Amino acid sequence: MQGARPAWATFGENVAMKKILPLLLLFFTQPDPVAGQPDPATYIRLSMRYYQDEGERYLGVSPELISSGRDVLSLAMQKYPRRFRYVLMNKTRFQGIYEKYYPDTIRINRLFTDSLRMDASFMRVYGLLAAPFTGKENPSVRFSQQQLMAVAARFFYCQSVRSDSGIASAICVGRNGLNELSSFPDQSLLEAFCFEAIFEKYYVSPGVKNLFITRFLSFIEEGRRTYINLFVNQDLYLKGVREYCFKKMEQDGALAAALLEYYEANKDNLAFVIES
Repeated sequence: MQGARPAWATFGENVAMKKILPLLLLFFTQPDPVAGQPDPATYIRLSMRYYQDEGERYLGVSPELISSGRDVLSLAMQKYPRRFRYVLMNKTRFQGIYEKYYPDTIRINRLFTDSLRMDASFMRVYGLLAAPFTGKENPSVRFSQQQLMAVAARFFYCQSVRSDSGIASAICVGRNGLNELSSFPDQSLLEAFCFEAIFEKYYVSPGVKNLFITRFLSFIEEGRRTYINLFVNQDLYLKGVREYCFKKMEQDGALAAALLEYYEANKDNLAFVIES
């Protein structure tokens, strides 16, 4: 009969379809990290430029917010840049990856934002930061005051020992003790908040530092006196003073008051609750 198909052809197609169907099912059921979230490419890019350092020229790479937009999320990023920048600088990978493609910045940014879309951990915290401004329903994220203080204390960092046994310190990210802190769900969101709140509350008035700054410096001196017997081993000495300051800052009333005051003033633009 004209148009009849041999049995072996039908059999072969059935086998092929049985192989393809699981792949199609897998493709359509894989979670899309960016589904329902603002597209990173609209709000984030990599800045790449050459720098001079002690006579040497090198290519510097860092993520930055795109500040030219006028939509509600762009305006929020302009108003609260610290929380978004914190996540970009500390929760994404960009060093030593894209330099080889320079000066093709279009390709670099496509690769970078594609990598962000596929990073479920980044997309979750990015979505949580964006949710209060985009009208998305906020998930039920709750933190205790104990978690708040444990995270905030780690920004007060004793970083090196001077020859006179003094301690050089900084309020910083990247070199703090957060990596040593036992993590909990959505900790990155709380880190971003603490970073913003600490620097927003750093001064109580022009030129006048908040009391928690003075307390931190006094705790360093207390720790120095407590652990001076370890000065012969500067690693142990520094670690002792650092841990002492972490514990003291976790319990510091001035820091707690500043953080909670900032939280109360910004509850409507945060996607979490701090429980009393």
